[in-house]
Amino acid sequence: MALPRSHLKIVAFPIMKKGPPKGYMPKNLDALIHAPKTLEWNFHIAESEMGEKNHRWKGDEASYRAKHAWVERRLGKPDTCDHCGNSSLRHRQYHWANLSGLYKRELSDWARLCSFCHSEYDKKKRWPNHP
Repeated sequence: MALPRSHLKIVAFPIMKKGPPKGYMPKNLDALIHAPKTLEWNFHIAESEMGEKNHRWKGDEASYRAKHAWVERRLGKPDTCDHCGNSSLRHRQYHWANLSGLYKRELSDWARLCSFCHSEYDKKKRWPNHP
């Protein structure tokens, strides 16, 4: 984040009316910009801009991948299947399955399923009379 040129006029050149020469950078500018912040400050900023408070929050308009990432941040990566109980597969073979198909932001609307159970669940949801 660069400081505005108006800031440089006040800090570096209080006497000059035109401000600093073009391309001038004060020696302590890097220290001003990259001053270390405390851990408490970082947590405060993170909490104040999290979720619906964030200016980029899309709510129900978020993408498919964004909603899966939202569930994964809250419930973790799936490592067992809620349907068959299998836990011996690789981590990529477990999915967060949306139960209603509406992709709501409700954690109760999601289940951990292995890839086989997930595909079977989706088949039955789309084609209820399928064998």
